[in-house]
Amino acid sequence: MAKRKLNRAARFERMFKIWEYLKNNTDREHPTTQAEMRKSTEVAEFIGDKETFNRLIKDMARAMNSDEFGYKQEKDWKIYFHDFQKYYGDDAEAYDEETESDSDEAYDAFDDQTMHIDGLYYNRTFSYDEINSIIEGILSTKTLDTRSAQHLIEKVEQNLTTKFYQKGPKQICKVMEPELVDREQLRINLLTIQKAIDHHVQVSFRFNGYTDQKRLEPIRDKKDTVSPYYIVASSGRYYLLACKELVLKDKTVKNMSI
Repeated sequence: MAKRKLNRAARFERMFKIWEYLKNNTDREHPTTQAEMRKSTEVAEFIGDKETFNRLIKDMARAMNSDEFGYKQEKDWKIYFHDFQKYYGDDAEAYDEETESDSDEAYDAFDDQTMHIDGLYYNRTFSYDEINSIIEGILSTKTLDTRSAQHLIEKVEQNLTTKFYQKGPKQICKVMEPELVDREQLRINLLTIQKAIDHHVQVSFRFNGYTDQKRLEPIRDKKDTVSPYYIVASSGRYYLLACKELVLKDKTVKNMSI
Protein backbone atom coordinates (compact mmCIF):
# COMPACT_ATOMS: atom_id res chain seq x y z
CA MET A 1 0.00 0.00 0.00
CA ALA A 2 1.43 3.38 -1.03
CA LYS A 3 2.20 5.80 1.77
CA ARG A 4 -0.17 8.70 2.02
CA LYS A 5 1.36 12.14 1.36
CA LEU A 6 -0.09 15.13 3.19
CA ASN A 7 -0.07 18.73 2.11
CA ARG A 8 -1.85 19.87 5.25
CA ALA A 9 -3.44 17.61 7.83
CA ALA A 10 -6.63 18.68 9.56
CA ARG A 11 -6.12 19.93 13.13
CA PHE A 12 -8.04 17.08 14.76
CA GLU A 13 -5.97 14.61 12.74
CA ARG A 14 -2.74 16.18 13.97
CA MET A 15 -3.99 15.90 17.55
CA PHE A 16 -4.98 12.26 17.10
CA LYS A 17 -1.64 11.28 15.59
CA ILE A 18 0.29 13.08 18.33
CA TRP A 19 -1.88 11.46 21.02
CA GLU A 20 -1.34 8.04 19.42
CA TYR A 21 2.43 8.59 19.35
CA LEU A 22 2.54 9.71 22.99
CA LYS A 23 0.37 6.77 24.06
CA ASN A 24 2.68 4.24 22.43
CA ASN A 25 6.08 5.83 23.02
CA THR A 26 6.05 7.68 26.35
CA ASP A 27 5.40 7.19 30.03
CA ARG A 28 6.39 8.90 33.28
CA GLU A 29 9.92 7.47 33.15
CA HIS A 30 10.30 8.10 29.40
CA PRO A 31 9.09 11.61 28.44
CA THR A 32 9.78 13.01 24.98
CA THR A 33 10.64 16.34 23.37
CA GLN A 34 9.57 18.18 20.25
CA ALA A 35 13.01 17.51 18.74
CA GLU A 36 12.67 13.75 19.28
CA MET A 37 9.18 13.71 17.78
CA ARG A 38 10.40 15.53 14.67
CA LYS A 39 12.87 12.68 14.09
CA SER A 40 10.09 10.07 14.19
CA THR A 41 8.64 9.04 10.83
CA GLU A 42 5.53 7.99 12.75
CA VAL A 43 4.50 11.52 13.71
CA ALA A 44 6.92 14.09 12.20
CA GLU A 45 4.64 15.16 9.31
CA PHE A 46 1.79 15.97 11.72
CA ILE A 47 3.68 18.29 14.08
CA GLY A 48 3.73 21.46 11.97
CA ASP A 49 5.85 24.46 12.89
CA LYS A 50 6.88 25.37 16.43
CA GLU A 51 3.84 27.57 17.13
CA THR A 52 1.43 24.99 15.70
CA PHE A 53 2.95 22.24 17.84
CA ASN A 54 2.79 24.45 20.92
CA ARG A 55 -0.89 25.24 20.44
CA LEU A 56 -1.76 21.60 19.74
CA ILE A 57 -0.10 20.31 22.91
CA LYS A 58 -1.63 23.07 25.06
CA ASP A 59 -5.12 22.41 23.67
CA MET A 60 -4.73 18.65 24.12
CA ALA A 61 -3.64 19.17 27.73
CA ARG A 62 -6.58 21.50 28.45
CA ALA A 63 -9.08 19.08 26.93
CA MET A 64 -7.70 15.85 28.43
CA ASN A 65 -6.80 17.19 31.87
CA SER A 66 -10.08 18.89 32.72
CA ASP A 67 -13.78 18.25 33.18
CA GLU A 68 -16.86 20.41 33.68
CA PHE A 69 -15.49 21.61 37.02
CA GLY A 70 -12.08 22.73 35.78
CA TYR A 71 -8.65 21.14 35.81
CA LYS A 72 -8.41 17.73 37.47
CA GLN A 73 -5.84 16.69 40.06
CA GLU A 74 -2.45 15.85 38.58
CA LYS A 75 -2.88 12.13 39.17
CA ASP A 76 -5.87 12.15 36.82
CA TRP A 77 -4.20 14.09 33.99
CA LYS A 78 -3.52 12.42 30.66
CA ILE A 79 -1.06 14.90 29.10
CA TYR A 80 1.92 16.05 31.17
CA PHE A 81 4.61 18.63 30.52
CA HIS A 82 6.53 20.85 32.93
CA ASP A 83 4.95 24.25 32.23
CA PHE A 84 1.42 22.87 32.43
CA GLN A 85 2.27 21.27 35.76
CA LYS A 86 3.87 24.53 36.92
CA TYR A 87 0.78 26.66 36.30
CA TYR A 88 -2.09 24.16 36.70
CA GLY A 89 -0.67 21.40 38.91
CA ASP A 90 -1.48 20.58 42.51
CA ASP A 91 1.40 22.77 43.73
CA ALA A 92 0.80 25.67 41.32
CA GLU A 93 1.25 29.12 42.81
CA ALA A 94 -2.04 30.85 43.66
CA TYR A 95 -2.94 34.08 41.88
CA ASP A 96 -2.85 37.24 43.98
CA GLU A 97 -6.04 39.00 45.08
CA GLU A 98 -5.98 41.48 42.19
CA THR A 99 -5.73 38.63 39.67
CA GLU A 100 -8.39 36.58 41.44
CA SER A 101 -10.89 39.42 41.12
CA ASP A 102 -10.84 38.94 37.37
CA SER A 103 -9.78 35.29 37.19
CA ASP A 104 -11.38 34.38 33.85
CA GLU A 105 -9.55 37.16 32.04
CA ALA A 106 -6.32 36.23 33.79
CA TYR A 107 -6.55 32.61 32.65
CA ASP A 108 -7.45 33.66 29.11
CA ALA A 109 -4.45 35.96 28.98
CA PHE A 110 -2.19 33.16 30.21
CA ASP A 111 -3.61 30.73 27.65
CA ASP A 112 -2.64 33.08 24.83
CA GLN A 113 1.04 32.94 25.65
CA THR A 114 3.51 30.28 24.55
CA MET A 115 4.40 27.49 26.94
CA HIS A 116 7.69 25.66 26.87
CA ILE A 117 6.92 22.04 25.97
CA ASP A 118 9.39 19.76 27.73
CA GLY A 119 9.04 16.64 29.85
CA LEU A 120 6.09 15.64 27.67
CA TYR A 121 4.42 12.28 28.19
CA TYR A 122 1.07 10.49 28.24
CA ASN A 123 -0.10 9.36 31.66
CA ARG A 124 -1.26 5.77 31.38
CA THR A 125 -4.51 4.47 32.83
CA PHE A 126 -2.86 1.28 34.11
CA SER A 127 0.61 0.89 35.61
CA TYR A 128 2.80 -1.93 34.32
CA ASP A 129 2.28 -3.80 37.59
CA GLU A 130 -1.48 -3.56 37.07
CA ILE A 131 -1.07 -4.81 33.49
CA ASN A 132 0.85 -7.82 34.84
CA SER A 133 -2.00 -8.50 37.27
CA ILE A 134 -4.55 -8.32 34.44
CA ILE A 135 -2.53 -10.79 32.38
CA GLU A 136 -2.16 -13.14 35.36
CA GLY A 137 -5.93 -13.01 35.79
CA ILE A 138 -6.47 -13.87 32.13
CA LEU A 139 -4.16 -16.85 32.40
CA SER A 140 -5.84 -18.16 35.54
CA THR A 141 -9.48 -17.92 34.44
CA LYS A 142 -11.30 -21.07 33.42
CA THR A 143 -13.68 -19.29 31.07
CA LEU A 144 -10.97 -18.86 28.39
CA ASP A 145 -9.07 -21.46 26.42
CA THR A 146 -5.38 -20.99 25.57
CA ARG A 147 -5.99 -19.40 22.16
CA SER A 148 -8.59 -16.92 23.47
CA ALA A 149 -6.38 -16.04 26.44
CA GLN A 150 -3.38 -15.38 24.19
CA HIS A 151 -5.48 -13.19 21.87
CA LEU A 152 -6.78 -11.16 24.81
CA ILE A 153 -3.27 -10.75 26.26
CA GLU A 154 -2.00 -9.44 22.91
CA LYS A 155 -4.82 -6.85 22.82
CA VAL A 156 -4.00 -5.75 26.37
CA GLU A 157 -0.30 -5.37 25.51
CA GLN A 158 -1.04 -3.56 22.26
CA ASN A 159 -3.58 -1.07 23.62
CA LEU A 160 -2.60 -0.52 27.26
CA THR A 161 1.21 -0.51 27.22
CA THR A 162 4.13 1.23 25.50
CA LYS A 163 7.26 0.04 23.71
CA PHE A 164 8.99 0.14 27.12
CA TYR A 165 6.77 -2.57 28.62
CA GLN A 166 8.57 -5.89 29.10
CA LYS A 167 6.28 -8.36 27.38
CA GLY A 168 6.15 -11.97 28.46
CA PRO A 169 6.70 -15.08 26.31
CA LYS A 170 4.56 -15.14 23.19
CA GLN A 171 3.86 -18.87 23.29
CA ILE A 172 1.88 -19.33 26.48
CA CYS A 173 -0.07 -22.49 27.16
CA LYS A 174 -2.39 -22.53 30.13
CA VAL A 175 -1.89 -25.39 32.56
CA MET A 176 -3.91 -28.31 31.31
CA GLU A 177 -6.51 -29.55 33.76
CA PRO A 178 -9.30 -32.07 33.33
CA GLU A 179 -11.99 -30.27 31.36
CA LEU A 180 -14.98 -30.95 33.56
CA VAL A 181 -16.57 -27.58 32.90
CA ASP A 182 -18.42 -26.29 29.84
CA ARG A 183 -16.71 -22.90 29.44
CA GLU A 184 -19.67 -21.24 27.74
CA GLN A 185 -22.14 -22.53 30.32
CA LEU A 186 -19.83 -21.38 33.11
CA ARG A 187 -19.67 -17.90 31.57
CA ILE A 188 -23.48 -17.76 31.27
CA ASN A 189 -23.92 -18.89 34.89
CA LEU A 190 -21.47 -16.28 36.19
CA LEU A 191 -23.23 -13.49 34.26
CA THR A 192 -26.65 -14.62 35.48
CA ILE A 193 -25.52 -14.70 39.10
CA GLN A 194 -23.81 -11.31 38.81
CA LYS A 195 -27.01 -9.77 37.39
CA ALA A 196 -28.95 -11.19 40.34
CA ILE A 197 -26.42 -9.65 42.75
CA ASP A 198 -26.60 -6.27 40.98
CA HIS A 199 -30.42 -6.23 41.06
CA HIS A 200 -30.72 -7.63 44.62
CA VAL A 201 -32.87 -10.58 43.60
CA GLN A 202 -32.78 -14.27 44.43
CA VAL A 203 -31.70 -17.09 42.11
CA SER A 204 -32.98 -20.64 41.88
CA PHE A 205 -30.77 -23.43 40.61
CA ARG A 206 -30.34 -27.17 40.59
CA PHE A 207 -27.12 -28.21 42.31
CA ASN A 208 -25.16 -30.83 40.38
CA GLY A 209 -22.38 -33.16 41.40
CA TYR A 210 -19.94 -35.27 39.41
CA THR A 211 -20.46 -38.99 39.03
CA ASP A 212 -17.59 -41.51 38.85
CA GLN A 213 -17.95 -41.16 35.06
CA LYS A 214 -17.22 -37.41 35.45
CA ARG A 215 -20.73 -36.42 34.39
CA LEU A 216 -22.80 -33.74 36.12
CA GLU A 217 -26.04 -34.96 37.65
CA PRO A 218 -28.46 -33.36 40.15
CA ILE A 219 -27.74 -34.43 43.71
CA ARG A 220 -31.32 -33.68 44.79
CA ASP A 221 -34.65 -33.24 43.02
CA LYS A 222 -35.61 -29.89 44.53
CA LYS A 223 -34.11 -26.62 43.35
CA ASP A 224 -32.25 -24.39 45.78
CA THR A 225 -33.23 -20.71 46.12
CA VAL A 226 -30.69 -18.30 47.59
CA SER A 227 -29.91 -14.60 47.95
CA PRO A 228 -26.50 -14.22 46.26
CA TYR A 229 -23.94 -11.79 47.69
CA TYR A 230 -20.48 -12.46 46.23
CA ILE A 231 -18.73 -14.52 43.58
CA VAL A 232 -15.28 -15.58 44.76
CA ALA A 233 -12.57 -16.78 42.37
CA SER A 234 -9.91 -19.06 43.86
CA SER A 235 -7.36 -21.23 42.03
CA GLY A 236 -9.34 -21.05 38.80
CA ARG A 237 -12.60 -22.06 40.46
CA TYR A 238 -15.65 -19.96 41.30
CA TYR A 239 -17.64 -20.02 44.51
CA LEU A 240 -20.94 -18.32 45.36
CA LEU A 241 -21.44 -16.80 48.80
CA ALA A 242 -25.17 -16.65 49.41
CA CYS A 243 -27.88 -16.69 52.05
CA LYS A 244 -30.16 -19.72 51.93
CA GLU A 245 -33.51 -19.57 53.71
CA LEU A 246 -34.60 -22.83 55.31
CA VAL A 247 -37.97 -23.56 56.86
CA LEU A 248 -37.54 -25.61 60.04
CA LYS A 249 -40.53 -26.31 62.26
CA ASP A 250 -42.52 -23.54 60.61
CA LYS A 251 -39.71 -21.05 61.19
CA THR A 252 -37.53 -19.45 58.53
CA VAL A 253 -33.87 -19.86 59.29
CA LYS A 254 -31.24 -17.93 57.30
CA ASN A 255 -28.08 -19.88 56.62
CA MET A 256 -24.97 -18.50 54.91
CA SER A 257 -23.81 -20.97 52.32
CA ILE A 258 -20.96 -21.49 49.85
